[in-house]
Amino acid sequence: GFSVGKAIKFLEGNSPKVGERIQVTYTIKAKQNSTLVAMRLPLPSGMSALQVESEGDLLYQERDFHEVRLYYNQLPPGIVKIVLTLRPNQAGTFSYPGAVVEEMYAAQVYGKEVDGEMIVE
Repeated sequence: GFSVGKAIKFLEGNSPKVGERIQVTYTIKAKQNSTLVAMRLPLPSGMSALQVESEGDLLYQERDFHEVRLYYNQLPPGIVKIVLTLRPNQAGTFSYPGAVVEEMYAAQVYGKEVDGEMIVE
């Protein structure tokens, strides 16, 4: 399967504020060679994805208002990093759903990050 971790860095201050960029780095650890892998990276409400940077054999990328989806041809055993640059559009306390990684045709091979919360001033 996979393990998923997330680190959040505020690029313009010590806490998230409306209009200031946030960098979210996902660390995906593949325990085995995996083919046709899909990643769903949900966004907190009130956030926009400005940029997506990814390592690995990326086939396709989709972005919409609630999540970023990445599709890989193959993930070898080891660590892959994905970096999202986000911008908060409104203040409040928002749920931050966890990322999900899975082999598309072997649903038993997956990993899920725990849900969290983000407070934007």
